[in-house]
Amino acid sequence: MLSKFVNVFFIVFSILVTQKVIAQSVTYDIFQLRFLYDQIRFEDVILVGNQLLENQPDISREGLGEIHKFLALSYFNTGKPDSSRAHFYSLLSLQPGFELDPIQTSPKIIDFFSTIKKAFRADLDEKIAIPYKQYVFQEDRRTQAGLRSIALPGWGQLYKHQKKRGYVFGGLFIGSAAAASLVYLFERDLRDKYQLERDRNKISDRYNSYNNTAKTRKLFQYAVAGIWLTSVLDAFIKDYKPQLKADKNTIGLAVEINF
Repeated sequence: MLSKFVNVFFIVFSILVTQKVIAQSVTYDIFQLRFLYDQIRFEDVILVGNQLLENQPDISREGLGEIHKFLALSYFNTGKPDSSRAHFYSLLSLQPGFELDPIQTSPKIIDFFSTIKKAFRADLDEKIAIPYKQYVFQEDRRTQAGLRSIALPGWGQLYKHQKKRGYVFGGLFIGSAAAASLVYLFERDLRDKYQLERDRNKISDRYNSYNNTAKTRKLFQYAVAGIWLTSVLDAFIKDYKPQLKADKNTIGLAVEINF
């Protein structure tokens, strides 16, 4: 049993390390983008930046803002103001209060950005459809969900708004644990009766009853461990997909449950 818990620990640890490595990889890519821009390699910035937006789904709001900023600046410097405008709009949708550094940015770009920012606010006020990439953010709750399921199976699923899965895991775990506890009480009683039995004709029957109950108790214990392990891995690994639901007045974020 101890070896199983050790294996689970290493699995959980590996998941956490993998997530950390992915985050560090994205940070390095954004650093590379800044380096290319400082080297006036605008075409390379555009190539790398667009690849990041296509191939890196787990980028933070701040990271996305940095990518769109360098893309906007690079498109402007390569004579493509429309593309620059689109990326500045995406940047402002992520960080409405963003301002360019006047020390590190040319006055021409500062004036261009100021015009865009005024137009962006006006477009929002008038609810005009503008052609730029917009984002809906959903917090990645898997790490916190996994830690909760370690404490109580099903809790992590409820934290991820997967109510059906949470109730199933929680119900199965509590039910199996209660059954294991109840069978253990019967087992202890049968063991005492077996040890106290002095009639040789009944000793064999007493032992068989005790032994069968002990086996049943072990099955329930294995079930408890299996449900716990499955719930933890499910909470750490299985994601839930955001789904946009829109009507004439509002846009909301819903959770799609694949059970």
